[in-house]
Amino acid sequence: MQPIVALLLTSFALAASTLCACKPAPPPEPRPSVGAPRPPAAAPAEPPAAAVAEPQDEADARCKCPAEPSVAAEVTVDAAADETVDAERGARAQRELPKALAARLRAALPEHRAACDVARSGPCTLHGDLDGDGVLDDVVLVRSRAGAGGIAILWGKGAAELLGGGRRGQCWTRTEVPDVDGSPGATPCATEIDADLGWLARWELRPRKLRNDVPVLVGRIGGRTVESPAKGALGDGLLLDGGDAAAVLYRTADGWTLMHLGF
Repeated sequence: MQPIVALLLTSFALAASTLCACKPAPPPEPRPSVGAPRPPAAAPAEPPAAAVAEPQDEADARCKCPAEPSVAAEVTVDAAADETVDAERGARAQRELPKALAARLRAALPEHRAACDVARSGPCTLHGDLDGDGVLDDVVLVRSRAGAGGIAILWGKGAAELLGGGRRGQCWTRTEVPDVDGSPGATPCATEIDADLGWLARWELRPRKLRNDVPVLVGRIGGRTVESPAKGALGDGLLLDGGDAAAVLYRTADGWTLMHLGF
């Protein structure tokens, strides 16, 4: 009886070991491809081992969002140009006249002050013989107390005249540069002078010369000399450039003429 029992126990042990050895291992979980959803896990996974903490500086550097661009970096070209113009005007506003000229201006026009910033570029003052009397006159950019821009003419033989600068009711004759044959391009007409010459971008003196007994005002454009016939001009003229258009102002026996140059 005992040999039979021992034989049965031995057979059972061999069968059990064979079954355990032949049981196939479960296939590894397939790795999902990029963009494919991961299949749900059959059973909760064991909690992972605690990760080694990385240095705080490196973590901050990796997780820090890129800085937003500053407002100053998004300033447009036009805004930057405007700031440049404002800065240039501010610098020009600080310029001072020679003491003798400043005293003369105060005496002639006590309600006005010299203001180079009326024009964006060009000198603060000009010197020329505007009325043809043989004596140099001083021409100064000025502002009224209310801020209106103007041109003050301090005549060489005394007295003064103000164009713009808040003054109303004055007129100049507007015309156009004559054609090649000398005929005017448009009929001259009287127009009220702007009370504020704040549109002035640049100004300069245009000396008077005679060509075949006809007065011309001489200047330079793009490196070349130009002569603008100015019928009746008594003396030198003033180029008044508004940026989009330019004109020459000169004195005649009838008053002031503003001749548009066509550019």
